[in-house]
Amino acid sequence: MLKKKNKELLIEKLCVIGMLGISSILILYSFLYLNFTVLQWVLFVPSAITIFLAVMSLFKQDKVTNYEVPPFVTMMVPAHNEEHTIADCVRSLANVDYFYKGKRNFELIVINDGSEDRTGEVLNELKKRIRSFKSNYKSTSKIRERKRFCTE
Repeated sequence: MLKKKNKELLIEKLCVIGMLGISSILILYSFLYLNFTVLQWVLFVPSAITIFLAVMSLFKQDKVTNYEVPPFVTMMVPAHNEEHTIADCVRSLANVDYFYKGKRNFELIVINDGSEDRTGEVLNELKKRIRSFKSNYKSTSKIRERKRFCTE
C-alpha cells in the first residue's frame, strides 16, 4: 500500500513538472518574440498562476510514511429523522477496514438529535449487533424546550 501511494505521488509530481514546463515555455515565447496577442495576454495570467501552484505543490509533498501505531479514529454521524437510511449508513461505516493488531481502530458515534421518527429505535437495534458503535440520543421534548428558550 505504501509503495502504491509513493508511486502515485511520483506520478503527480511528474505531471506538475510537465505543466510547469509547458506554462514556462508559453511565457518565455511571448517575452522573447515580443508579439503579445490578445490570446497570449489572456493565457498569461492562468499560466503564471499554474507555475506558482506547481512550484508550491512540489515543495509541500513529502513521501508517504508508515505509522508505528496508526491513530485511533472517531467517525461521528449526525442523524435527524433518518430511519430509512441510517441502518445502511451505520453498517457501511462499521465495515471500514481499519484495524490495528487485529482489533478495530475506530469508533462510530451517531448523534440522533431529537428525531421524531423511528431513528432511535433503529439505532438501538444496531447497537446490539455492532460493538464499535455508540449512539447519543436526545429526546424531542428537551430540544423543543431549548429552542423555545432561545427564541423567547
